Amino acid sequence: PDPAPSSFQSARLALHHLLAARLHLGHAPSRTHPSMRPFISGSRNGAHIIDLNATLPRLRRALRVVRSVVARGGTVLWVKPRRGKVKEEDLEGDVVEALARACGCPVLRSRWVMGTLTNAVESGQGRRLGYVVPDLMVVFDVRGGRAAVREARKVGLPVVGVVDT
Repeated sequence: PDPAPSSFQSARLALHHLLAARLHLGHAPSRTHPSMRPFISGSRNGAHIIDLNATLPRLRRALRVVRSVVARGGTVLWVKPRRGKVKEEDLEGDVVEALARACGCPVLRSRWVMGTLTNAVESGQGRRLGYVVPDLMVVFDVRGGRAAVREARKVGLPVVGVVDT
């Protein structure tokens, strides 16, 4: 089955979509980044519970940005870097790939190679060399994708980051 949620294409993303996807379940409190506190509503069974009422408006905003870039024919680069050992089953990566495919955009599911963006932009020969300089980058796992985010900032590329607690 196609893991891309139909809610990505519809304009109505609701709280029940996030609950059904179990997006309210966070990490153990010991692994939580302090800047995530405003998005945490409590803790249960050794894991934080994410406040989806605080998350939903930001997710809708991110989806509007992605939709607007795709609607005007822009390219969105979807990045889901792998960290550590490669898992046999990478469900998150499968969902990211399905979302990228749904909007006809490229996806990167491997380690970010430094220079991917800067070499194409600085040389001014990106298209000639086969690189497509995107109009927007969506990064899942911003911690694992630090290099991608850093390089995007360097070339002035807007980034939408999807983070976990």
